[in-house]
Amino acid sequence: VDWSAASVNMPLEPGDRIYTGQDGRAEIEFEDGSIYRIARNTDVEILSLREERIQLRILVGLSTLIVGSDTDFEINTPAAAFTALRKGTYRFGVNDNGDSDAIARKGELEAANNHFSRRIQTGEMIQVAVNGEENPRYSRYDRRDEWDEWNDRRNADMNAYAGKRYLPSSVSIGVYDLHRHGRWINVESYGIAWVPAGISVSWAPYSVGRWCYRPFYG
Repeated sequence: VDWSAASVNMPLEPGDRIYTGQDGRAEIEFEDGSIYRIARNTDVEILSLREERIQLRILVGLSTLIVGSDTDFEINTPAAAFTALRKGTYRFGVNDNGDSDAIARKGELEAANNHFSRRIQTGEMIQVAVNGEENPRYSRYDRRDEWDEWNDRRNADMNAYAGKRYLPSSVSIGVYDLHRHGRWINVESYGIAWVPAGISVSWAPYSVGRWCYRPFYG
């Protein structure tokens, strides 16, 4: 009902809304390895987190979705719904009046509302008016602005993380943060293990931090 401050590593559930504010950015990691990043002054709602289909709603703002699996992602905006048809990188923008645009930086996207349905290929952009009276506009998108460059740098940092080779492919959430908070070592008679940095000798897992209850998780 009321807004409250979000914290890093906070689990999300259907019905949650995230608003970044004037100077905020946020990154949402999904269990399938996909990533959703939202820019400043962006308001997003989590509609569904089913294993086979994830649905998000953008009320206003700028965001980028990186689909890393065969999970269906549907992005709803005031003007149209956009469905990622395969792995790729997709950018969405919603103006204050509800007019919406989508860009397939890589991959294939389906855009639809009550008046049209159209597939968007790599390098294409669609702009849809919220009133539905104007026909959607299509164009090429072959440039990169500050938001695209920040996403590309973030992707490069993640892909360069060497510790991923020590983990199974089914583990994705949080693995990119491990290298900033510890190191990988070879433990005799056991194998490769991750050791956290900056802790006391008496540290034990789950002994530092806080517990909170979330209805979707417990």
